[in-house]
Amino acid sequence: MSGMTATESTPPLGRIALATGVLALVLFLGGGMIFDGAFWLIGAVVGVAAIVVGVAARRQGAGREAIVAVILGAIPALWFAAYIVAAAID
Repeated sequence: MSGMTATESTPPLGRIALATGVLALVLFLGGGMIFDGAFWLIGAVVGVAAIVVGVAARRQGAGREAIVAVILGAIPALWFAAYIVAAAID
């Protein structure tokens, strides 16, 4: 052998999902609380995107990154949905 060994690597979609989940949380909490307005909606939309990408990454074999991305994406998405429901009831 030439000294080069084949190693298994995780799909890059797992890391992309994790970055999207972190971005959703930063946009929702950071942007929403500092700037208000559209950042609440943008953070929730990016959160839903993180959930979708995380589930797709998990189906491709990504590990812990995909699970964490789904959790991080669910925080702003569910928070926004609960806020909208509470506003509709009130």
